[in-house]
Amino acid sequence: MPRLADVIGQPGLVTLLARLIAAGRLPHAVMLEGIPGCGRRTLARATAQALLCPQAAGGDACGACASCRMTAEGTHPDLVAVAHDSESDDLSVDSLRDDVVARAHESALIGERRAFLLYGVERLRDASANVMLKVLEEPPAGAYFIMTTAQSSAVLKTIRSRAQTYRLHPLAAEDLGRILSQGGIPSEQAAARAMRSAGSHRGLWEDLESVPLADLRSLCLEGHRSETVARVMASLPAKLTPEQEEAGRTLSSEQRRAVRQWLTALSHDLQRDLRARPSAELADRIEGLSRLHRDLDRNLAPRLVIEALALDQERRGRSA
Repeated sequence: MPRLADVIGQPGLVTLLARLIAAGRLPHAVMLEGIPGCGRRTLARATAQALLCPQAAGGDACGACASCRMTAEGTHPDLVAVAHDSESDDLSVDSLRDDVVARAHESALIGERRAFLLYGVERLRDASANVMLKVLEEPPAGAYFIMTTAQSSAVLKTIRSRAQTYRLHPLAAEDLGRILSQGGIPSEQAAARAMRSAGSHRGLWEDLESVPLADLRSLCLEGHRSETVARVMASLPAKLTPEQEEAGRTLSSEQRRAVRQWLTALSHDLQRDLRARPSAELADRIEGLSRLHRDLDRNLAPRLVIEALALDQERRGRSA
């Protein structure tokens, strides 16, 4: 579990959060906003650790006490992290009711604070949003709700208005290189991967040799070719590994995961082109990739997403 001092690439926000914690002025509901892969979850966890550490100094956790060790091991009784499933369209109502709302009204078992981590709160809808509203409107003493989102405007206004939003910056290539190196990527390889980033470590951990990048670029920049689509489709996972089967994954979810990785790699590649040669057309294509990511999140079939990559280019060509 990282300390606030360990968070890379967000020095101003880290300093602010530490000062608020030290002064006892951190809002009970905090929303950390930033693009996927910029460190939202890392910062959320570091903030929770700082809140729960009894030996915190300057608003940051000591990282060595029994409380910090339990937090790092995920066994701290006053830390609740709502299960995160990127394939789900909503946050579990039962989990919110039982693990968050009910436990928020209980007394802390160690110290005086309880911390609740909720990732992707733009997925709070209908019943789940109503459950959270009740506890956010009148937060119990000592309960802190640390939420993350890629886009605060996508969060229901009733939820957003009850939290203080803090914006994370996209990460610089130097920061991304440090993160990848610390994660075990050889330094030269980490630096090379970081240079093609778009301010995010998302998609930089996997071996990109498995990404049909040339064919994806061809579809995106030149339009639909059936033989190119066929090659891309042939690169998709064709069966599950024993580990994936044991984890309860499905072939369709693994194929969506692969296409999500491919779109991220393609976006990084086009971002590098855009930095070298600013172009409104390239910017439009990168925005189009974001729309395809959303289509994947709505469970659109991978083949349709791949074909849409090319058809979007053809539509632009006809309208030009």
